[in-house]
Amino acid sequence: MPTRFVVLAEPSESLIVMDTKSTPSVIWFDAVEISELEKNSFTSKPDEWDTYADYFKVFLEEEEEERGL
Repeated sequence: MPTRFVVLAEPSESLIVMDTKSTPSVIWFDAVEISELEKNSFTSKPDEWDTYADYFKVFLEEEEEERGL
């Protein structure tokens, strides 16, 4: 994996990485497509967020919804 990417998580059969040099900066994709990461040419469209804050906000909102807040 190119050094500009940082692995944030490894959910089952997928990877969530942060690109430290370009946008979208957070990408959640099938782990089998790791070779396509640098080209961003995935077979299945990955989930993408422009910033880490956008990515984190989604999960915060889901947590609040589950808790009824």
